[in-house]
Amino acid sequence: MPGNEDMNFFNPKPKRASTCLYIVLQSRGAWWVDREGKSLGPYATRDEAESGAFHLIEVFGDPTRPAEVWSRDDAGKIRLIWKGEIKA
Repeated sequence: MPGNEDMNFFNPKPKRASTCLYIVLQSRGAWWVDREGKSLGPYATRDEAESGAFHLIEVFGDPTRPAEVWSRDDAGKIRLIWKGEIKA
């Protein structure tokens, strides 16, 4: 199109899908896994909830999106405990 030489509609870098976050949190004395606003639980312990997050990734993970699991450490800080791609 004349006059639009600066517009480039072809992007040589493919756009990557957004990361799916699995967040382990404690609420009202129980542990939960939040995945994009949907919660799974309750779990009795943080370790059980973290295992639940990995189970969710195995069963419902999208191989076109990277995933991350975040959880609180013993000091109460949120930490990244796993990051990766899901095998199809």
